[in-house]
Amino acid sequence: MILPRAQRSHVTTHAIALIEHYALDHPYMAGWSVEKQEFVPEDVPGDHPPPLAAPFNDHYPAPRGLGLRRLQWQAHHLNDPSTRLAQRMMLREEGRIRMQRIAPTGGEEGRLHDGGATTSRTSWVGALTWRDWEDPEVQKHINAQVARR
Repeated sequence: MILPRAQRSHVTTHAIALIEHYALDHPYMAGWSVEKQEFVPEDVPGDHPPPLAAPFNDHYPAPRGLGLRRLQWQAHHLNDPSTRLAQRMMLREEGRIRMQRIAPTGGEEGRLHDGGATTSRTSWVGALTWRDWEDPEVQKHINAQVARR
């Protein structure tokens, strides 16, 4: 949640980019060069390096991220600014979950004959997977969003 005075500023974009990197960057990728910020096979000792390196080894940097497989975003389906922001940050729309949550006030769908005590909300769902994240164009786009003025 971004407070109103920080909305429509760089704060949201930077926070989302940091979360994407932290969640999806692989923690111990062999051959990762901290200086060059890219995969450099010649930096890896030995002829056939393992695909993953042991943590805190002399040849490998400290962990970069969690290495999660998927990052998911949910927003009220009528919240266009939130869904546009998610799409700008490369999360792909996956669909809507109808009547996903109980909405104590202001929900759009109530149960017939329950006196209006419980309503529900429909959520828009978007996701960014590790496979999407490994596409250099995705990371290039996200880094460009952070670098814009």
